[in-house]
Amino acid sequence: MKTLILKSPAKINLYLKIEGKRSDGYHDISTLFERISIYDYITFKTTTSDKIKVYCDNPLVPNGAANFAFIAAKLLREDFASACGVEINIKKNIPVAAGLGGGSSNAAYVLLGLNRLWGLKLTKKVIIEYAKKIGADVSFFVNNKSFAIGTERGDNIRPLNIKKVLWHVLVVPDLAVSTRGTYQEYKEDLRLTKPVFNTTIITRILSKGKLLDIEPFIYNDLERVTIKRYRRIRKIINTLRDLGSISGMSGSGPTVFGITSTRAKAEKIKGSVDKIKGVRVIVVRTF
Repeated sequence: MKTLILKSPAKINLYLKIEGKRSDGYHDISTLFERISIYDYITFKTTTSDKIKVYCDNPLVPNGAANFAFIAAKLLREDFASACGVEINIKKNIPVAAGLGGGSSNAAYVLLGLNRLWGLKLTKKVIIEYAKKIGADVSFFVNNKSFAIGTERGDNIRPLNIKKVLWHVLVVPDLAVSTRGTYQEYKEDLRLTKPVFNTTIITRILSKGKLLDIEPFIYNDLERVTIKRYRRIRKIINTLRDLGSISGMSGSGPTVFGITSTRAKAEKIKGSVDKIKGVRVIVVRTF
């Protein structure tokens, strides 16, 4: 019996623009991913049976076949006869259904973990092809970079070699937001002025620029949909801005992030936001 434990980190979207509807029902997007320092812990144990079993300590996360981690393991198991039975236990620290990519990250790290545990010796390119079959954000986590540009469904990833560390205050309201429902409700507003998604400029700012230089590029097309349904999110965004951070929403929400240059400032803002009822507040950094 072999055992392996991996950390499975979260992400935020610093920029998310919807480019159009696809024929497969998804949307083409342009997004800037940032990997952040809040993690789930995934424990793998090989078993003598031929079964895949997935367990999670958070009751909001399904065990078994409805879990992205199970889907990832099943895809590999179907293609490689050498794969043995495995038990996968997920200790959840990443808020669930919060726009932080926890399920996608779990799937990615199951692919990476089982590649090691089962001795499959798959290249990153091959693993990414499996990742694309599971979900749009999974490929980002397979690339193992702090920042990356995502296009098409968000699964065409261009990793960025950026060393800058940003500090964030994450504010997670006690709300359940449907990603699919948010995309379905989205309608482009042609009157709205949107920032130009210039990857050269964004990369230069993150590499060498000042923190305030990135503020015009913090944008999310889905934010308008989500704050229309949940006014609390707009209030949180404005509160973080009033407290001196650059603020935006990740994914389809409901998580709101505030960007600061130091941990001390992030902790100070957290002290103020902690007073808001019905939210979880977390300080994280680029990972």
